[in-house]
Amino acid sequence: MHFVNDAGGIAALGMTQLFLFLGQFGIRNLLLEPGSYHRYAVLVIYFLAVTAHLRTAFTDPGIISRSAKRKAKALAKSTELFCSKCNKPRPARAHHCSTCGGCVEDLDHHCGWSNTCIGKRNRKFFLLFVAYTLVLCLYSGILMIRVPILCPARHRNRGMASHPDRFAPLTPTQEYLCGRWAPATIIGTTFLGMESLLFGMFTAIMLVDQIISILNDQTTIESMKKVTAHSKEGCANFIRIFGPISPLWLLPTQPKLRNHVVVHDATLLV
Repeated sequence: MHFVNDAGGIAALGMTQLFLFLGQFGIRNLLLEPGSYHRYAVLVIYFLAVTAHLRTAFTDPGIISRSAKRKAKALAKSTELFCSKCNKPRPARAHHCSTCGGCVEDLDHHCGWSNTCIGKRNRKFFLLFVAYTLVLCLYSGILMIRVPILCPARHRNRGMASHPDRFAPLTPTQEYLCGRWAPATIIGTTFLGMESLLFGMFTAIMLVDQIISILNDQTTIESMKKVTAHSKEGCANFIRIFGPISPLWLLPTQPKLRNHVVVHDATLLV
């Protein structure tokens, strides 16, 4: 198991898990009535996001192993690529990360929220984590728009004896949502809205940036250094990261690398 012993990264990793938990808890308890199938859908997306995040954090991103170093040494004889920081030869697209303590294959960037580098072997998990988090934020936003539509001002706090419309017929969903406009609920919903907006914007930008980078077969580091795109094959670049096109693209399953061909191992691990 891969683990980076960095205090700041560990704290950020824990905070990310906490925000994910608070987000799904708020959606399921503030915006949804008991028994709603949306509650189960949110729980499934939350489980996938947590799994993808943990797999991103604890999967070796591609730190060059001893066997890989021997291959890199042979490669370095012809390409003259040598890491001045770890004093060892490295493959052409590997870069050194001082936090992770070595050169990482196809290093994209070091992610503080996952406390690890995003590289050749965990980039799929990172992309799925970002995508699942964005889906949760969009889900939350849509459900928050639904609340004032179902509960106009005249229907709120109907449990009060002085409410003029307390006997007007409402659907079960309206009965649950419209009778819970206490100060604590309003504060919790406001916090949930801010969290969904901020994380939604961040993950949307990150996801679009990652998709463009993959289509151009570039890492974030290569893009910042204005390195020419290695390939314009588009979908083939996704296959190199996610494996053969299949439903497993949507699940945080471990792809296996065999002579540059990615084959899925259909086990789901946390």
